[in-house]
Amino acid sequence: MYDLDHVINMDETGVPRDSPKNTTLEMKGTKHVVVNSSGKEKENYSVVLSISYTGKKLYTMIILEGKGVKQLKCVVPHNVVIAYSESSSWMKTKIMVSWIEDVLAVHAKKLPSGKKGLLIMDNHEAHIDEDVKKKIRALNYDIEFFLQIALENCNLLT
Repeated sequence: MYDLDHVINMDETGVPRDSPKNTTLEMKGTKHVVVNSSGKEKENYSVVLSISYTGKKLYTMIILEGKGVKQLKCVVPHNVVIAYSESSSWMKTKIMVSWIEDVLAVHAKKLPSGKKGLLIMDNHEAHIDEDVKKKIRALNYDIEFFLQIALENCNLLT
């Protein structure tokens, strides 16, 4: 029923922008130790990773906090999509729609005729939005959520 290249597991995770070390290396007896920091220890960004059952990696999406497109001080590889969220670097419905359009839709173009895809993800509020689900289904993908799968396959103790 499903094309295995199109059985996709997608999840996002937060990554700290700066993670200062909690240890230093200095000569014994030194009175002052300089610890370099960017001052961004409490800022995060999110990374959305997706992989198929056969191990094919879809484009990576990086979610940054901010309005509009900012000048990045690095080269962005062709398989990385940058998204901006005004209020935080976490997944929101608008960002999920961008992921569908910029990542899943690109992969869905390779879906063989007569086959369906399956997107597996957690039940985050941005994932269960009705418009989001409609856009995913329009690409000929079914949707399963982690918690539904886990609960269907577990015997709950009462």
